[in-house]
Amino acid sequence: MTLKHESGAHYSVGTILALGTFGCKTPAGRRYHNRCMGALAALAIGTVVVAYLPPEWRTWGWPVGGLCFSYISWEMWRYVNGIDELERRLQMEALAWTYLVAMAAAVALGSLSLFLRWNVNPGLLLLLEPLRAWRLYVIAKRYQ
Repeated sequence: MTLKHESGAHYSVGTILALGTFGCKTPAGRRYHNRCMGALAALAIGTVVVAYLPPEWRTWGWPVGGLCFSYISWEMWRYVNGIDELERRLQMEALAWTYLVAMAAAVALGSLSLFLRWNVNPGLLLLLEPLRAWRLYVIAKRYQ
């Protein structure tokens, strides 16, 4: 299924929902997808390597995830700067909306964790990416 813009652009619904991008047909899209796959592969390899380190050295593996996701964020910025104006506007609107949801969720979960005395898993932040992809789909559908 594709979304068709009046300017003739086609957006694959599967790519928007699965990857949160408009596809890898453009040079910016190919670069973003290839480099993100490389970063995720580095994350997987780094996680396995850290698991085999002696227990007293495992704390040195903490930057692996942070560095990989920081690199993915940098590549997202480069991707958004490399796409056309309509796609850039849609991506920025989806990113801004997701940022606001993340801030509200952080305040709510932080408050609950203080009152209920439980720790919030930072891995919950990974749920924001499917939320951003869904929002991108909803925004892109507006321009159908």
